[in-house]
Amino acid sequence: FLEKTIRSAVEQHLFNSHMHTGQSSEGLGPTGHSSSPVTTARERRRHLREQEENF
Repeated sequence: FLEKTIRSAVEQHLFNSHMHTGQSSEGLGPTGHSSSPVTTARERRRHLREQEENF
């Protein structure tokens, strides 16, 4: 049950970050992705690229 909840939360987080690309206040700043337990290298690279565009 707990694993299922965590996985759905992660999927929701990934879905949100795809929907609002760089616009949500969470996900900006250095601690943005530490709240998500699973972060693939691709997600991290895309996130860094978005940060560079923002600044």
